[in-house]
Amino acid sequence: MTAYASDTLQPAVLAALNGDSALSAAVQGIYDEPPASPTPPYVSLGETREEMWDTKTEGGASVTFDIDVISDAPGQLQAKQISALVDAVMQPAGFTVTGFTLVSLRLVTATVTRITDQAATSHRSRMTYRALLRKQ
Repeated sequence: MTAYASDTLQPAVLAALNGDSALSAAVQGIYDEPPASPTPPYVSLGETREEMWDTKTEGGASVTFDIDVISDAPGQLQAKQISALVDAVMQPAGFTVTGFTLVSLRLVTATVTRITDQAATSHRSRMTYRALLRKQ
């Protein structure tokens, strides 16, 4: 078993997101864990799920992870526009994952949800990606 391939994938994802000038200009922050009161719009990593993807001769992992965009702009448009910037960054060629070969990286689902609390309405765009990693 290749335990916690996501430990090496996560820093690669954060580095790629933080390294993109268009995305950085569009948001107030890109976080692994957002601070207590982050200023929207921002991007944060969400849940991560990892499964073995071993063969008889090679170790590997399938890592499914979420990237969230939080926007407080009226309507869904800003959340969708920032999500498009995130997706443009999430191309396999741009990633070096220490100790692994990135076999594939693809968007599995994307949803936009309205979040209403007593003070305001915001939107969350959640993109779920799946990465297949082979141990080097």
